[in-house]
Amino acid sequence: MALSKPTPYQWHLRLGHPSLSKLRGVLPNISMSESFQCEACQLGKHTRSSFPSSSSSSSHAVFDLIHVDVWGPSRVVSRAKFRYYLVIVDDFSCLNWVFLLKERSEVICILQNFIIEIKTQFDSIIKNICTDNACEFKSNTLLQFYIKYGICPQFTCPHTSQQNGIAERKHRQLLDMACTLMIHSCVPAQFWGDAILTACYLINRLPSSSIDNQIPIQVLYLDRPLFSLPPKVFGCTCFVHILGPNKDKHGAQSIKCIFIGYPKHQKGYICFDSHTHKQYISADVTFFESRPYFHSTPSLSDRSSSMPLPIPPVPLQFVPYDSFPSASRFHDPPLVYTRRHTPAQDCPPVASQDVSISDVTIPAQDAPDMSLDLPIALRKGKRQCTLHPISQFVSTTGIGVCLQQFVSALSVHSIPSNHQHVLLDPQWQQAMQDEMETLMQRGA
Repeated sequence: MALSKPTPYQWHLRLGHPSLSKLRGVLPNISMSESFQCEACQLGKHTRSSFPSSSSSSSHAVFDLIHVDVWGPSRVVSRAKFRYYLVIVDDFSCLNWVFLLKERSEVICILQNFIIEIKTQFDSIIKNICTDNACEFKSNTLLQFYIKYGICPQFTCPHTSQQNGIAERKHRQLLDMACTLMIHSCVPAQFWGDAILTACYLINRLPSSSIDNQIPIQVLYLDRPLFSLPPKVFGCTCFVHILGPNKDKHGAQSIKCIFIGYPKHQKGYICFDSHTHKQYISADVTFFESRPYFHSTPSLSDRSSSMPLPIPPVPLQFVPYDSFPSASRFHDPPLVYTRRHTPAQDCPPVASQDVSISDVTIPAQDAPDMSLDLPIALRKGKRQCTLHPISQFVSTTGIGVCLQQFVSALSVHSIPSNHQHVLLDPQWQQAMQDEMETLMQRGA
């Protein structure tokens, strides 16, 4: 059975939804009249008009200048508990590195290890590092490390992120591609870390207009192939072959997973089993690229992002005393509502499974019960436990007389449940006044 040749649109999905011009840079055989309308691209990459970009270059060789920035925290924690990511961009080659972070403090160690790795692998020292004014980039540990290796740090002016525009634009490119990948395959938000790493992997292997449509990874690695294994559609259904001692000859020979990326130090695919929450790295994988692992979910444009705003506190002097209930109301004995008992035959069938039949009573038609207007918590009354009375477990009989008197004294005084009760008690008003005078004397 002959396999069908992948269409240009299939390559568009495999390579992370690049533009048609960048796709032609990888696949020159695509017709100039070829075009396709990708809804995921419109949802994930739709932008306003762009500002004019600068054509001047600040570097003349690889690692002359790198741009570094941290993104986060994410509103959704990734499946591996990451909340930030660090992006590093080489100014000359436009090659990118992304590191997922749980805390911003990890930036110092990652930058130190990255500089040492560049020195070992390429026999080159990074000359300049451009960052913003975040505390982790100005830590004494990192600055001393720069001095040791002769690295010149470059910091942006306060509140002027445009001076580190290359890193800021790289954030946008990474997030646009990651968002598009997740929308197309209906991938849940907790996989954003895998989508960001996959986006970085693919962007490094697509032509960049900043370097005359050269491919960034080929600028640094002249003889390295673009892909060690054929790229696949992110988020598609895949089947990982079972290997090792857990293989059962009479059972399934593969595990159904979701494809979530490419490993850095292995020649294979990263797959994730959502049922066992296990990650597999294997080269023995079969892909159903046209079948997303997750079912369709509401589009991001349909989701409401509105949240209730916090109500600012109102100063006490602006609260009118007339708006408070009278003091006699708080001295009246509390009302006790008991549960109504009606014959079982008078109860109609209950439509909802969330309500117990024993808790639903319907009064007679000719005598409507006005207590139905009360909240359900009051209509149910006070529940008692007769099988395990609390007096057998919590009692003051085993403690001394002095402690019993202390407990009794505590029960005499009641703590107000809201500010209205406080304003009606002269003792609490005096306590608040004393506290305010103390704070004013201390300058707090």
